[in-house]
Amino acid sequence: MVSSLLKDLVQQVEGYMHATHSNPGEFIAAWKNLEPYRVAIPVGSDPLAAELLFSNIKVALAILESRRKIRPAAGPAASPHPSLGR
Repeated sequence: MVSSLLKDLVQQVEGYMHATHSNPGEFIAAWKNLEPYRVAIPVGSDPLAAELLFSNIKVALAILESRRKIRPAAGPAASPHPSLGR
């Protein structure tokens, strides 16, 4: 996973977030603060590779967070194309 493209890692984290049915904002905040991914590294892993992975996950979370700020939540009020009948 360390050699994965950042784009792929973002998609993997986003897929996991959706699979857990978590609130995206809460998920991102929890992962940024608690760093639960740090306990999933196999024993005996190369410490430098593990730190690179952790860094990439932090970048992936920042990308997901920035996407949320750019793209408001879906719904009628957030629609970029208001109804002409209003």
